Amino acid sequence: MIVDACRKNPQWKQDIKVFAVNAYEEEPLRGPLELRVHFYMPRPKGHYGSGKNELTVKNSAPKYPDKKPDCTKLLRALEDALTGILWIDDSQVVRQVVGKSYADTGDAKIGAHVFVIRIE
Repeated sequence: MIVDACRKNPQWKQDIKVFAVNAYEEEPLRGPLELRVHFYMPRPKGHYGSGKNELTVKNSAPKYPDKKPDCTKLLRALEDALTGILWIDDSQVVRQVVGKSYADTGDAKIGAHVFVIRIE
């Protein structure tokens, strides 16, 4: 038996479902799929300056979020949440490209950009 120990996972999955239902109004996809996902993570407060620099990322702050949660756990939760909405079953995903960065890159907000491509 595999148990998901992440306390935030149920809410994360629910948030994904809500966004997916609002963004995708078609029948679930059938057949093999390629999934491309980029996760945008919040920066810890310690990465920012203080006082008038409270919105400025410190030069010493890491560029990428190399701490938990890992891409695999994020992706697994996303695939499970999209089952029955975007595809019939997440076993249809035969190819994946996944990454994560901090949300302060460009116009990114905390969350994920998801692209699904049918493989013919």
